[in-house]
Amino acid sequence: MRYKRAEKCQGCLGFYRNLTSFALLPTSFFAKLQDNITFQTKIQSILNTRLTQTLEVLNQTAFTPLTLRVKNLLLSFHQEIVYITHEEIANHLGSTREAITRILKDLQKQGEITLQRGKILIHSL
Repeated sequence: MRYKRAEKCQGCLGFYRNLTSFALLPTSFFAKLQDNITFQTKIQSILNTRLTQTLEVLNQTAFTPLTLRVKNLLLSFHQEIVYITHEEIANHLGSTREAITRILKDLQKQGEITLQRGKILIHSL
C-alpha cells in the first residue's frame, strides 16, 4: 500500500511518509519463525532499541526547552559552520520553522551564532 503526500501513515508515529510499502506474508512463514530463537532475539533487540530511541525523543521533547535542543543539535555537528536550514532544524526537532527562526535570531542577538542563507556560523554556544 502506498500513501500519497496528504495521507497520514497510521504506523509512523504521526509523521507523513511519501512512499510506504507493506508486505503481506503467509501465516506459515510466522509459524516457522516462532521456533527460531535467533530470529526472536534479533527482533526483540530491534524493538528494544527502537523503543529506547522513542522514549529518549519523548523525554527531550517533554522536558528539554527548545532553545537548549537547538543548541545541542548545532553542537552535535562538531563544526563551526553548519549547512542547515531553519526548516530542517524544525523537522529534526519536531517544531515549527517559525519557532526555530525566533530562537536562532535570539542566539544571533546574543552573539552566539551568525545566520546566513542556508548556513549557521557557530561562535560560542
